[in-house]
Amino acid sequence: MSNSAVVRWTVGLSAAVAGVFAFAVVRLQQPLSEADVDGPQTYCYRGVRTHDDEQPTAQCFTVEDGKFSRVFAWDDASLTTTPGFVIPGLWDGHGHLLQYGEFLHSVDLFGAASFDDVRGRLRNYVDANPDAGTSEEWIRGVGWDQNVYGRMPTAADIEEDELLRGKFFMLDRIDVHCSWVSQAVLDLLPADIPDVPGGDIIREPGMGVFCDNAMDMLYAIFPAPGLEKKRAFVSTAMAKLNEETTFDLIFDYTFLCALPLSARPKWAARMAALLNPNGGRLVCLEFPSGKPLSQVGPPWGLTNDTYLALLARPGEEPTTAPDGSINVPDIRPGGLRRLELVKPARTHKAGENEDGTVRDWLHVWSLVGA
Repeated sequence: MSNSAVVRWTVGLSAAVAGVFAFAVVRLQQPLSEADVDGPQTYCYRGVRTHDDEQPTAQCFTVEDGKFSRVFAWDDASLTTTPGFVIPGLWDGHGHLLQYGEFLHSVDLFGAASFDDVRGRLRNYVDANPDAGTSEEWIRGVGWDQNVYGRMPTAADIEEDELLRGKFFMLDRIDVHCSWVSQAVLDLLPADIPDVPGGDIIREPGMGVFCDNAMDMLYAIFPAPGLEKKRAFVSTAMAKLNEETTFDLIFDYTFLCALPLSARPKWAARMAALLNPNGGRLVCLEFPSGKPLSQVGPPWGLTNDTYLALLARPGEEPTTAPDGSINVPDIRPGGLRRLELVKPARTHKAGENEDGTVRDWLHVWSLVGA
């Protein structure tokens, strides 16, 4: 499957897939659950990697109060050895804001129990977005599952509904390894489509589904969203994420540099809204540090004072001095104060000066009073 297809629905799938995956992982680790055991518990496996220089490998470990209290070699015949290995790992939990916003602007087909259910959800979307479904703005969706319907869907299944007929649809399967398209999309492709190495074109019971590498021909003709649409995706995602919660830690890893100057006050307002007022921290990587703000991006330039001006009064447009520098106002209630300004010891090549010194900065912020 193409990288574009995977990235496009990474976050769209997270609500369904992450929950299932997390449940599976928890069940695999069930012996270590504190809810199920009392007192120290010992587990033995074929091998345990510790990443400890003095004892890099072992076979057994004891867990007490949620912590490893002992790691040792198997030397007791009474201990049962479980097949498999234990390897320390890091769960890199993260989200893709743009893709999540795109998912929120699409048709949610997760849990659709029948083709009638799918068509009903598509109709609801069309009713709410009457201008969608044109050759310039396809209707996207994700979450259908042919195992529920008893067969693969076809373009004809969409055309059965008069309201949907003639519109451009591209709907990804629950695992995003297949896309189901409408007849309008099929009409853009050659009449006799050859097989694709590494992909499948489902021809029975009819045309309409393309899987894995065959999806590339769909993305080649798909009208990718423009800048304004992407801005709408980001705004929708940030609003959705802010509906019910705030965050203890927000890491703005070069996101601000992707925004033009006119959009930056909205970024500052959203960061202030998302940050937990009770000790929450906003960490920002300033990149590209020192690039003139007048130069066109992305990446758009950033300075220390840019952050100070934006976050002192989130949502307000900063003013500039006659020399082009940004005026830093006093912090208003609801603003953020900088706790730390750190020059990293090293960074990527794009963040270095010609002499190899680091140009980037790291900022740490909190809401006033936090």
